[in-house]
Amino acid sequence: MKPYAFVLLPFGKTTDPDLVSIDFERVYHELIIPALKNTGLNIVRPESENLFNAYLQELLSADLILADLSLNNLDIGYLLGIRQALRATGVILINSNPLQPKLSSLSDHQFNYCLSNSTPNPTTLLSEIQKLSALVELAKTPNPNRPSSPVFQQIPQLTEPDWHIARVSNARSFWETHAVWERQRQAAGQGQNTDELLKLAHESPVAQFRAEALIEAGIILRGNNQVKLALAQFEQALDITPNHLKGLQEKGNCLLQLALQEKANQPLYAVRLHYISLLKEYPDNPETWMLLGNVDKEVWIKTWHKQALNTEQTRSIAAEGEARLRSAIESYRQAFRRNPGHYASGIQALTLMQVYQYLTGETRYFIEAKTMLGAVQYAAEYAPHPDYGSKATLGDLEILTGTPASVCNTYKIAIAQPATENDLNPTLSRLYLLQHLGFHLENVAAGIATLEKALANLP
Repeated sequence: MKPYAFVLLPFGKTTDPDLVSIDFERVYHELIIPALKNTGLNIVRPESENLFNAYLQELLSADLILADLSLNNLDIGYLLGIRQALRATGVILINSNPLQPKLSSLSDHQFNYCLSNSTPNPTTLLSEIQKLSALVELAKTPNPNRPSSPVFQQIPQLTEPDWHIARVSNARSFWETHAVWERQRQAAGQGQNTDELLKLAHESPVAQFRAEALIEAGIILRGNNQVKLALAQFEQALDITPNHLKGLQEKGNCLLQLALQEKANQPLYAVRLHYISLLKEYPDNPETWMLLGNVDKEVWIKTWHKQALNTEQTRSIAAEGEARLRSAIESYRQAFRRNPGHYASGIQALTLMQVYQYLTGETRYFIEAKTMLGAVQYAAEYAPHPDYGSKATLGDLEILTGTPASVCNTYKIAIAQPATENDLNPTLSRLYLLQHLGFHLENVAAGIATLEKALANLP
């Protein structure tokens, strides 16, 4: 099943003399179907009035609910309430009764249509189809700053349910269809097939799952240096789930890469503000603190890197930027303090602490670095899922404390995990920077030689 609109509309034609006479089948076929036809959404309308048991999953999962309240139908009102209690956006209310007041508290998206002899008025029908189509386009893309549900408006702390676990028990066929989709998504991700991932992203009927596929495709594209295209995927995903932590982190990664490119119209301070804003929402997330540390480090590096200077001049200018260097250390140490198993941030903090002492001669981090050394080593040595990252961290520690021989041996163990070009290049970049500063030159040179040889031998 692809993304769809779920239509809540009475059946047949009203025969009660006390009610407005409306032929809802004509309304459905002459107004609603044409209006939805070009919006990219499939249309789901219940086949019977047994809505709750048979269609609850579709009611909750649909990108858009289009509900006709012309008759104040209690069943439709009840189902509309369930939807607005669990979903923040995606509701359009339509009404043909000119005497019924506008229900401004229930939805920002409301539409009145005209009748003539119980059927859509032919003189206004074409313009009404166009207006309803435009409203559908607006309502199917949620505004992260303004939920349309009155429940979510009044209780802003509410979040929509995680659809991995919020599954209607009797919607077996719905989730069997999704299981097939999920297997295809996993295969496309493992095969780095971004075209297939993007295709699948537009086919899931659950918005959160579409967002995950878009984020997965974006990560692959960013790894292949298609940064602007990757950023577009993350922004699409965040339109669906604005507070998606991974999506926001990856968007920041793209912004940082663009800021580091020549002539990129993306200043580093804007990237820093992105992560500071994210930390207000997730103050204890170590990964976000580390990403902020990456930005702080790049701000410091920008003051001295790529200048035609000898080592002594480079050291002098790098030392002058000590305030920026301390900002980077602080961000990394905040990450490691929040999760002492987060060895990636720990090794960054520890390395920069030693670089700070090397550049300035100050010992402000001496005791802390001494304590942190054992903590980082333990975290990397006993990582729950040993991989290149954890083993390379042990190599980075040997840069600080070991010998050229121990550096070579430890990095060789990391490379055997195995390692890819995307693994080796960031490690090499860090070593090149240390070499530029003249820091632990013999150990750094041994690490660079080992990693460059491994990089040359990659298939």
